[in-house]
Amino acid sequence: MVEKNPKYREAIKKTLLYSSIFRYPLTYYQLLNFLIIDPQKEINTKSFQYELAKLIRKQYVIVEDEMCFLPGTKYVDWTEGKRHAKALIKKNRGVFKILGKIPWVHFIGITGSGAAYNSDKESDLDIFVITRRNRVWLTRLVFAIILKGILKNYVKKGIDPNIFIDETQLEWPKQQQNLYIANEIVRMHPIVNKENMYFKFLHENKWIEKHMGNFKTHYVNPLRVKKNRFQGEILLNTIDTLLMALQRIYMRRKKTNEITKKHFIHFNKNDSTNPILEKYQEKTSTL
Repeated sequence: MVEKNPKYREAIKKTLLYSSIFRYPLTYYQLLNFLIIDPQKEINTKSFQYELAKLIRKQYVIVEDEMCFLPGTKYVDWTEGKRHAKALIKKNRGVFKILGKIPWVHFIGITGSGAAYNSDKESDLDIFVITRRNRVWLTRLVFAIILKGILKNYVKKGIDPNIFIDETQLEWPKQQQNLYIANEIVRMHPIVNKENMYFKFLHENKWIEKHMGNFKTHYVNPLRVKKNRFQGEILLNTIDTLLMALQRIYMRRKKTNEITKKHFIHFNKNDSTNPILEKYQEKTSTL
């Protein structure tokens, strides 16, 4: 006999409520893996399926084209959004290959609407980059030269690098460890992944499981930050520090919510975190 579990029922509702803010339906796989629930050793899938089926029978959850969503919400065209996102990723694969050749770039991932396959004609690809230690500001300059200079006519609209961190800053800042950021991380789409940096990043952000208890961040190998050893190391470190100082001066008058630290750059001029979390709290209060 299948064991009933009201916690799963509540978690399903919360997860679909959060997704409804973005007018975004979820597949069964997404619903199970992105479930907003307390940390779990292992989800009992039979109990989960039982509670989901019960919600579907009572029409608290609607299923169309294998997508789950709440009734009464106008959702985006999933098929169209997926088509735009895939086309955008495919168009820029050559660009990612070039950017991935930069020796100190360890990871490039797509975040935002592109990673969620929820793009439209006006969307670009938000890019998250992890570099070797002391290479954040140098990487930003090199990316700008490649994307806005060398490949300007090719790229035009498509790639927007808005987060740069280095391997010493893999754990997300504690004051920003919330449900919104957790969702952005788990939906991230890896494009360039050297030395298993993607899994090291997840391992250093185990706090995600406090919000999405069925998403596992474990990584078997311990994190080791390698010291850079080559003749130009000191010179490149100095260049990176100089570039940070110059770009900070340049951005001083225009700066709003941007984070411009030594090992962490985040261009979040229009930060949606608080509005989204407030909407979510308002919706869950009616459960």
